[in-house]
Amino acid sequence: MYRASGCAPLFTGTDGLTEAQEKRLNELNERHKEFEDTGDKKKKLTDNMVKERTELVVKQSNFLAGIVELGEGAKTFVRKIVRKEFYNYKRESFKGNATTEKGTVVEQDSIDFLNVVLLKGWRKATEADWFGELSYNYMTGHPDIVDEDEKEVIDIKSPWSKATFPDFPSDSECELYNWQIRAYLYMLNGMTQTSDWRKGRVIHVLVDTPEELIYDDEPDDLHDMSDVPDHLRYTIVEVELTDAHIAHMNHRIAAANKYADEYRQLLLNKNK
Repeated sequence: MYRASGCAPLFTGTDGLTEAQEKRLNELNERHKEFEDTGDKKKKLTDNMVKERTELVVKQSNFLAGIVELGEGAKTFVRKIVRKEFYNYKRESFKGNATTEKGTVVEQDSIDFLNVVLLKGWRKATEADWFGELSYNYMTGHPDIVDEDEKEVIDIKSPWSKATFPDFPSDSECELYNWQIRAYLYMLNGMTQTSDWRKGRVIHVLVDTPEELIYDDEPDDLHDMSDVPDHLRYTIVEVELTDAHIAHMNHRIAAANKYADEYRQLLLNKNK
């Protein structure tokens, strides 16, 4: 299973032809057609052009057929999952630090703050909720907030300090967070057998850092938010799940499963 919270390496990047490659293929196709129509030898493709055109056509055809080659980042992501299965462990050695601990400790404070300033009634999703632990097509994950009325997923991020807080969405663009939201939406659509779940938000919220977590060499004014106006204490990043994203995710999941099977076989046959 692929966890939504760490799935970004699997989904980042593009498959098929880039915009530049698609433009180049169109140019080569038009030139080839003009040669066939007119017989103008000046329009005949060179050997290098024929090779280039063939490679682009194959890449495009493979993509349309759902055949995707994973990049090294995605392969590393899949190998880590397979290794956990083979060596029977669940987590990496990293146990977190004060920065990551703050995000967990103050999560409810952040939700409470947003409910006041945004006039919402959001609450943290729990295992008792049907959406508390999502699972669909090899994806799994635990969303922070699921707004059933708005068909929206909200993920809360509580920055370590004023210095690490993003002022605007453009300062906080992070594919890790965006793909995490898209993964939740993808699973919700699959579990409900609808296409209703299309929007989400990553909201960065400035809340006080618990005193016991603050490093000795950091001043308190970095962590005390009482002097910051409410409208400056949150930044909202809108995230969308499109049909193109869904197709992309389906292709990548299929490719990841194929690579996982191949890597399992390599481990099974090791030293034999």
